Amino acid sequence: MTLKFNRTDKLILFLSLTIVIVFSYFLYDDSFLFHNRESKNSKIGKINKADNDVRLKASDSFTWNPVKYSEVVFERYSVFTGKKSQTQIDLIDGSKIFLNENSLVTLVTKNGHLELNLRYGDIKTEIQATSKLELKAGSQKILLIKEKGSSTLEIKKPKFGLTKVKLVSGKVSLKHSTTAQTEFLTKDQTVVVRPL
Repeated sequence: MTLKFNRTDKLILFLSLTIVIVFSYFLYDDSFLFHNRESKNSKIGKINKADNDVRLKASDSFTWNPVKYSEVVFERYSVFTGKKSQTQIDLIDGSKIFLNENSLVTLVTKNGHLELNLRYGDIKTEIQATSKLELKAGSQKILLIKEKGSSTLEIKKPKFGLTKVKLVSGKVSLKHSTTAQTEFLTKDQTVVVRPL
């Protein structure tokens, strides 16, 4: 038995295939649909360096877009680095965030300082004077405060495990958000941030 398509059947088939192709494209790249929403978020900084597989995703987007050099990073953006990849984000206050390979972080401003929601990975930060950086990793939340000069921190969070913070240079105080206990870090000291 052979199927025969009349003119109406062919037209319906053609329109159906066209609709499927258009919707498939929007699943791949939704920037056209949500283009104007980006400007509603405040600017946090820009990408200064992007090696290999570095991707960016807006909070109201479904897709990860490859990062271009000098691309603006807005609030609530997520940044991902793949295998053998790294990126540098220069923040408006002069601080810098370096993401090493296999890292995922979301950037949010909260109470006048940046909240770094580290899902997993290995990052290094250079915090400028009078800057505050709130680190969130799962249920763990700490506030890193730098009072003078600049400081460099290494932060590591495995996909399954606790966050470790190491002071490379400078002086930083670490404040737990729930207990309000303040701890002053010393150079090369590693602190394990445990859920409270």
